[in-house]
Amino acid sequence: MAKIIIIGNSAAGFSACETLVKSGFGNEITVITKESFCPYRKDRLFDYLAGNIKEKELFLCKEDFYQSNNVSFLKGATVIKVDTKKQRIILKDNSRMDYDYLIIASGESVKLPDASGVHKDGVFSLSSLEEIKQIITRLMVTNTVGIVGAGPFVSMFCEILLAKNIDVKVIGKTAGFLSIQNEKLELISDVDIAEFIGEAELKAVKLTNGKIIGMPLVIFTGNFKPDTEFLAESDLTLLEGFVVVDENMRSSIENIFACTAAARKADREKSEKTFEQEKEEGARTGENILKALQLIPVKA
Repeated sequence: MAKIIIIGNSAAGFSACETLVKSGFGNEITVITKESFCPYRKDRLFDYLAGNIKEKELFLCKEDFYQSNNVSFLKGATVIKVDTKKQRIILKDNSRMDYDYLIIASGESVKLPDASGVHKDGVFSLSSLEEIKQIITRLMVTNTVGIVGAGPFVSMFCEILLAKNIDVKVIGKTAGFLSIQNEKLELISDVDIAEFIGEAELKAVKLTNGKIIGMPLVIFTGNFKPDTEFLAESDLTLLEGFVVVDENMRSSIENIFACTAAARKADREKSEKTFEQEKEEGARTGENILKALQLIPVKA
């Protein structure tokens, strides 16, 4: 019986777990996630924020999936280090777990700027269901929201907020490219946020041009980075924070695999993956571990 640990509960992580469970070979599987929820569809978080779907429609399984399939499910747990020589992971509470095979499916998060006060209450990113739920609560009592980010997510988020009759201020280079026109939308381009002002809670932001704007809520989106800080001291080959993998999702260390937003192939540029692509990668990762264990035949 192999000890298999899955770090992250993304669509790919769940798909890998499901594939291993369905094999029926009774491996000892542990899923570790820093989130407090069962796996869910991150690609539908904007639908949930807009009120188009209910929270329960996000989830990929019921919570009893893990218990009924003898999978250890550690919620709210943070991995801080992977010791590849000892084949061991270390958690934030200093507990340790050994593995025979490791799957890194930790996904990605929004990269926050290195600005004073960035961790104040009122500064969020569109990275997780927990943050989306907190943002929804704040929007009930907030009239002005600042948005910082890149890509189509900024435009999508603007439209959701404007539909809720909220004043929106888009800050940064992206502001110069938005085509949305609305009297409640202000585009502040060619500047960044230099400081987040307030005691414990955010009250205002100071821009790089010296201007101070009152706003109790600033949300970052679009500028993503792989969630792989816990691999910094490992012997894994990383490229810009991504775990470098081959066609079989295997890393530079034979018994460690990686998938979804935490992984990339060395000869390919990073690209956004659809929900179906993430599921496929996860299933392929699970299948390749089973092949390594010689529990299923290798296809010709």
